[in-house]
Formats: sequence, structure tokens, C-alpha cells
Amino acid sequence: MSLLRRLKRTLNYLGHIRGSNQLVLFLCVVAILFLFNEYLLKQTTYHIVQEKNVRYQRASIVRANKTHIARKDAPVALIHDDPNGTNIDEAYLEPDLTGWKYPDKRYYPIRGPNDTDFYFYSAFLDDRISPTTIRLIGLKGRNFNNTVYCRFPQQSGNGHLETIVHATQPIFDTWPCRKKQCRHIAYMYSCVFPLSLPQGATSTVTIYINPSIASVTLPILNGDGLNGKRKGMGLCLKSVTGNINATRMVEWIEMNKLLGVDRIIVYNTNVTSNAIDVLQDYAERGAVELIPDLFPEKVKADTNSFPDGNSHHLDYYWLQQQAYLVAYNDCLYRFRKNFKYLLVIDYDEVIVPNKPTTLTKLMDKLFFIYPNTSAFSFKSAQHLTYFGAEDNTAPPFLHMMHYLRRTQVVFSQPKSIVDPTKALFINWHTVVKNIETKTVGYATNILIAEHYKFGYVHHYRYRCRSNSRKECQAKRKGQTVDEVMPRYMKQLDARVRKARKRLGLASL
Repeated sequence: MSLLRRLKRTLNYLGHIRGSNQLVLFLCVVAILFLFNEYLLKQTTYHIVQEKNVRYQRASIVRANKTHIARKDAPVALIHDDPNGTNIDEAYLEPDLTGWKYPDKRYYPIRGPNDTDFYFYSAFLDDRISPTTIRLIGLKGRNFNNTVYCRFPQQSGNGHLETIVHATQPIFDTWPCRKKQCRHIAYMYSCVFPLSLPQGATSTVTIYINPSIASVTLPILNGDGLNGKRKGMGLCLKSVTGNINATRMVEWIEMNKLLGVDRIIVYNTNVTSNAIDVLQDYAERGAVELIPDLFPEKVKADTNSFPDGNSHHLDYYWLQQQAYLVAYNDCLYRFRKNFKYLLVIDYDEVIVPNKPTTLTKLMDKLFFIYPNTSAFSFKSAQHLTYFGAEDNTAPPFLHMMHYLRRTQVVFSQPKSIVDPTKALFINWHTVVKNIETKTVGYATNILIAEHYKFGYVHHYRYRCRSNSRKECQAKRKGQTVDEVMPRYMKQLDARVRKARKRLGLASL
């Protein structure tokens, strides 16, 4: 029964009621009907998608430009919109993926004029809800509003099954994209995996707008990036680039290992200097999963948005921030079956429990107390270099032990540890949205107000950066000497010395 018909019945009923209670009763009934209608919509959302058989058609407007195929760790399949159909017979040129550990680390654009493009990054099978859904992650042009279709090859090889993208959601568009100034925003598209196809029956999904517009094909990943290896704590690090201090990187990795992190997932945009050697060494030892990621650089070059070539251009900054969100959520979905918890921080931060324990044991305790939450956010304290070194007896290669002086612990730039079975997507700080189930409504997160009881983020920066001068002045006045970090001095010293000797950094 439609909502309009229900409302008409209600009005007929209210016609027999007299007195001041009529309006109150009417409003209550309308509210109840509205909530009931919303409930019905949620129950039927996944069932209104039509599943139909379609004949296989080679995408008619597909061109791969070999000049855009980058070096081995970042191939590119560039797809153009060609409304005139001049390339109707041109074959799709698939780069040779032999021997590539991450053959899916390309970017797949559907192109159009005036920011109507979409750069797809990865596709994942999400079986946490029913029916099973394909999650498509990427950067959406601000004017891209087309209906998108997902096409799946049938196991028999005859024809395809097709579903329509039923949900489009910005991952986190409120910052830094003020006043719709971002040309591209991190988005998640969702389409139902055909009910008649058993999971594992197909390994690809083809995405297109309509038969006369270019299509792209992505491998479908199932969230088991480590091939069945189940661990306690993983760490998702956003795309890193540039000249990173190798000694600081060793200290940061060893500190996280000391705290119980089993593997660090690093998205390498273009790390230079000795730091890349450090990451590759730890990758060979299983402590780091190093994923090539030229996504922000390639999208920047492809959109031709920045003619001045200035990487500090505001548009490029926004693009980088949105690309970071893509990498974080790729990490969430790629490894969600491999880790009990995922830690989301940057390489100048560590989350340290207040009592001697590992992060995994701390999370076991907190999730036991609050079983329905999806993440725990930790408050933050900043260890600023310009406060000066507090402990001059610490070895020179232990930055964290030298700079013990910090600000007060406040709810500014919090970081989180996430339960990947419950999060739909995340940002730099916490879970943005949870999966919706019929039985459990997960709380978005629980803020750890009792930071001295559980722990907090130690953020190592050179100086205070804030939009408010008063905020920085307050931080300078409220500084104190940290009492938590020194207890790790002896163990961290031994670990870093051993690693530096192995890596040939002892003389640096």
C-alpha cells in the first residue's frame, strides 16, 4: 500500500474526531507512517534491482593509450569517451601483468567533459550483508551524475548478468572540499552481485554508463589480500611520497611492532632516498605490505588540472586528500579478512596504551565491553620539536625518546582502531559510516575520554599548526613531560640498533 493511500485512510478516520486532540493525533500518525515507509524502503532496496541476461558486447568506445602506461609498478589503462564512435573497431589494449604482485593497482577512468569523469580504483566483494554487494572505490568528478551499470560474465561464457548501481556515497566530502571547490571527490559506488552467480564464479566486473560510452573492467577482490593469513592488528598508512627520513621510518616501524602491530600496509606514491630501501627490507621480512600507488599523480596528470606544475596548488592539495581517502578504504576492504583490527594513523604518530600491554590485547578488552561499536577513537597529544629535547641521554636515532615534552591530551586530530567487519568506509580519523544490518545497529565509534586509563596518540611534529593562534598559545602553555614513552626506551633502542646495522644506516 502506498504512503499516499495510507495517508488518505488516516484523514478519513480523523474526520470523525473532534476537539483539540485532532491535530496532535494527525501529526503522530504522519510521523509513524513516514518511519514505517522508510523501514520498508530499506527492506526492499536490494530487491528492486533488476537482474537480466544481456548479450556480450565488446565496449565500442574503448581505447588504451600505450603512452600512458607507466613503469612496471603502475600500469595505466586510459579509457576515452568517444561519442562519434570513431574507435568502434579498436581493440582494448590490456597491459601485460605477468609477474606483477598487484596487477589491479591501476586507475580506470570513464572520461567525459567538464569534470564528468570517474576514476575507479578498485572493486571488492562485500559479503557482510545480504545480498552480496560489489563496492567500487574511486574519485568522482563533481559533475559525474550518470547511471552506472555493473556487468558480470556468466560462468558458461554465454552472455552476462547486469545490475544497476543502487547506492552512491561520498566517503567524506565535508573537508577539505569547501563550497564544492573540489573537482574530484572520493566516492563509493555499490551494485548487487547477481544472486544466480555463485561467489567466485567470476573474477571481474565491467562498469559502464550505456552501450555507447566507454566501459572499464576491474578485478573483483574478496578482502583476503594476504591469502588466508589471519593476524591480530594491521596498520593502514595513507599514500606516502617524497624524501622521508629513513632513520625516523625505522624507529616508527619498530615502535609499532613493539606495540603489537603485525603488519603495516604502506601505499607508496613515490618514496625516495633511503626510506624506500627500508620499506622494501621490511616488506621482504613480512612486517610491511608495500603497495605501489601512483593514483593521485596519475589523476593529476590525466586531468591536466594544474598547468603551473605546482604541487602546492590548492586544487592539487584537495585532490591528494581525497586520494588518501581512496587508499585508506582500499586498505580497509583489501585486508578486512586478514586482521581482527585495523589501526589508521600517519607515519609521525603512534597510539600507545597507558598500561604495559599490546594494542591487540587492549582492543580485545574494549570490544568485549562495547561489542556493538565499530571503532575506538583516541585523543591526541603533540610532541613538538620546538619544545626542545627533554632527554639528552637517549641515543640520537631515537627521536621519540628525545622529544618527551608534549601538549595536553585533547580531542584534536584523533586517530582510531577499527573493527573491519563493521565499517562501511573510513577517513583519516575514524569510521564515517557503518554497514547496516537488520539485527544490529553499530555505534559509529566510542571516544576514549579516559585517555590516562587506556592510551592516546603521540603525534610528533616540528611545530604547532592550527588555524587558531590562541590554540597554539594554549598548547605551549599546557606542555608537560610525557611519562609513558620512556618505559619503551630499552626495548626500542635494541630493536632500532639491530635494524640500522642490518640496513647499513649505522653511520647515518
